[in-house]
Amino acid sequence: MNATLSLYRDILRTARRWPSKNRKRIIEEIRSDFRAHKYESDPTKLKVMLEEARIGLASLRMQVAELGDPAQTSIQYQFGQK
Repeated sequence: MNATLSLYRDILRTARRWPSKNRKRIIEEIRSDFRAHKYESDPTKLKVMLEEARIGLASLRMQVAELGDPAQTSIQYQFGQK
């Protein structure tokens, strides 16, 4: 569980640096997605969702590092699609 919390915090920290006027909405989507799956207990689903979150974090970090013009940015964050 500590690894999940750490991942969640890393994603939020990175999202706070997102150079976009949509930053607040993106952060709320991240929070909402994690909350929606808070009580998931199926180990297979958890493994898949955590891997998706790690991949998403890596992608978000790359985009934050590479983006130059905040006015032209757009992101959609999806976690644990049903």
